Amino acid sequence: MRSIPLLLLFAFSTSLFAQGGYQYVFQGQHGRVNDIAVSNGRLAVGGSEWLCRSPVLSFFNPEGELLWKTAPYACGYCKTDDVAFAANGDILVGGDWKRADDYGTEEDGLAVARFDILGNRLAYQKMAYYPISPPVRLLELPGGAILATSGHYLFGFSAQLDSLFTRAYSLEHGEYYLDLLLAQDTTLVLLTNRRLFLANWQGEIQQELLAPSSNPLLDMAVASENLLYLTADTLYFYNLDTGSSSSVPLPSGDWQGLAIGTEAEVFLWGEAIHFLDTQTGWEELLQLSVDQKTIKKLVYKDGIFYRGGEDVLEPLAVYYNNLQLGYVEKLNSFTMPGNNDIGVSNVQMLELLSQNPYEESPGMYLISYQVRIGIEVTNYGNSEVSSFIVASKRQGGFNCAEVRFFQRVDNAALLPGETVLVEDILTEWRWADTPNPSFSLERCFFTGGPNHQFDRDFSNNGLCGNVLVQADEPEEALPLRLFPNPAGSMLYVELGAGREIEAFEWLNAAGQRVGQGRITPASRLELRRPGPPGLYWLRIVSREGVVSRPVVWQ
Repeated sequence: MRSIPLLLLFAFSTSLFAQGGYQYVFQGQHGRVNDIAVSNGRLAVGGSEWLCRSPVLSFFNPEGELLWKTAPYACGYCKTDDVAFAANGDILVGGDWKRADDYGTEEDGLAVARFDILGNRLAYQKMAYYPISPPVRLLELPGGAILATSGHYLFGFSAQLDSLFTRAYSLEHGEYYLDLLLAQDTTLVLLTNRRLFLANWQGEIQQELLAPSSNPLLDMAVASENLLYLTADTLYFYNLDTGSSSSVPLPSGDWQGLAIGTEAEVFLWGEAIHFLDTQTGWEELLQLSVDQKTIKKLVYKDGIFYRGGEDVLEPLAVYYNNLQLGYVEKLNSFTMPGNNDIGVSNVQMLELLSQNPYEESPGMYLISYQVRIGIEVTNYGNSEVSSFIVASKRQGGFNCAEVRFFQRVDNAALLPGETVLVEDILTEWRWADTPNPSFSLERCFFTGGPNHQFDRDFSNNGLCGNVLVQADEPEEALPLRLFPNPAGSMLYVELGAGREIEAFEWLNAAGQRVGQGRITPASRLELRRPGPPGLYWLRIVSREGVVSRPVVWQ
């Protein structure tokens, strides 16, 4: 068994920055990256984009090209807190599962999902009614069994995600699990914010390594017999074979995590990545604090660093937050784009697409609309621009910011002095939330391509424009008939003429959804009152379209 070796900083630096890097920017509103898993240069990224932080899983090849991403809520309602590659190449995803039923009662619990390399969901398991405290962490054991931690729970699953066991530990008040890993292929190491535990594969604790401390634990890593764990001011070493321990004081800094390289080299990061040389101390390799970026995850794999997080572009005060874009980067000498001056003008509605039932998740319908928006883009700079980002603030009852990626249909670069009309499906919205939404393109950002950082020169932001979507909701296609029962507690709904109802939705007077359902197609539907007396809107979905009617319950 070898101990942590002494390495030359120069040798590492050469390997780290020898290749070109990349950055991928998620085209989404309030985009976020929660976790990154790396296998043979391929990245599985768990995060969120679009539709108010809808969870998605994205998959990239070693060149940073997005190969596929899941539809929103492909993991049910779970947040993609943790992502890991299984031994056979499948992708494991875990997170906090939460939703509200028709009566406003929230369900909560752990959710895990398994995807193949093509993005097909192979298995899914929901552990409802367990109070989950993120972060959720996953670990595949030899043989394929899967463990997950959250809060003070440890969950065991088969490779097919059948539930095997659930263990609740007696942790201190305010104590929760941060991570779990396998040491020497036999010992399970459980890390809380206060203690370290050694356990068997069934989660039965065998030894406590660190007594409860007021100095929180932050992260851990293992290489051979060496277990390392990190606090705000100290890095600890523990030898699993001999039981001996030592520590190294840390320079001041906001430390967040640590990693052990393939040759047992030690890296720490906070505002920068540092390399530990036990003869000379800590050496800074790369400064991580860039503009307003927040690092949510940093991974070291096969000599390369990958990081992901959130890029705060501009405080728009929408959705009680700044406008954010999720990003993932390969940190080895990627180039920054030059300053370009892009103008956006003549925003126009090209087409209001027909309304459709949008299936947000199994068993739930949102009645939504889409609009195709066109914008004229002028390149006032002296270099080509292949693509750019437009961030729009929607006016109306639905306060999500939209960040969209516009590109020429022919994918040609925008030459200096050239003006071109580009278009995109800008948004989906619910009629009750925003009957005639206005889209104000208040902030315009652009890049030298989707895999580059943002140019933050906002000098041409004033050239952004507004578009008002004017449309009337169609009602005449479906002759909806409503019949209350004598007691006024039930409502019978018919479409007539052999038409069948497939789904329904209740909205209150404020446009908030208070009930919904998807049913076996039927010509008649019986509905109970969705809430206290008052005005409601009932929306009915069939193959022929969508129709809504006001209903007043006494």
